[in-house]
Amino acid sequence: PETLHHVTVSAASIHATRKWLVASDVRERLRARGLDEKRADIVVAGAVVLDTILQQAGARELTLCTWALREGLLPLRGTVSFGIYDPTFYTAIDFVEDTDMKAPVLPAGCAAKVVRPDPEEAMAQNQKNLTDAFFQTTDPANMSQLFATRLEVTCP
Repeated sequence: PETLHHVTVSAASIHATRKWLVASDVRERLRARGLDEKRADIVVAGAVVLDTILQQAGARELTLCTWALREGLLPLRGTVSFGIYDPTFYTAIDFVEDTDMKAPVLPAGCAAKVVRPDPEEAMAQNQKNLTDAFFQTTDPANMSQLFATRLEVTCP
C-alpha cells in the first residue's frame, strides 16, 4: 500500500514476525525490507511488547496508524479500564489516594473515575469460581483483576 495508515495486520502475523525478529541477528534485520537501520537493534523489544499486549488483550488484529503521539493515541468510544495486577501471584496494586490515578489530558466529552472494587462483593459475585480446583491449578485465572483499583475512562 501507499501508506500504512489504517492497514490491518493479524495478531498471528505479528506473532510470527516477533518469532523471526527474536531468532534473527542485527545483520539479518538490517536486510529486512522496510526496517529503518536505526531501529534494527531495538525492534525486537518492541515486537515482544506488542505481541504480548495483543495476546493479553485477546486481540485478533491490529490497525496501524501513522499519527504521532501529539495527535493522540486512541479515538476513544465507550469505557476503557486501566488497572495494575499480576494474575500469576493474585496481587492487585492499589493506590493510596484516588488522585494518584489520573488521566491528565482527556478528549472533549470524556470523563475519568477511579473504581475501587469491594472485596466482599467481588468474592460473592465470583463464588462459583472459588472451588478447591481453582486453588490447585497453575493456570492464572485473573482473579486479582477483580480486586484491582482501576481508572475508567468513558467517552461518548
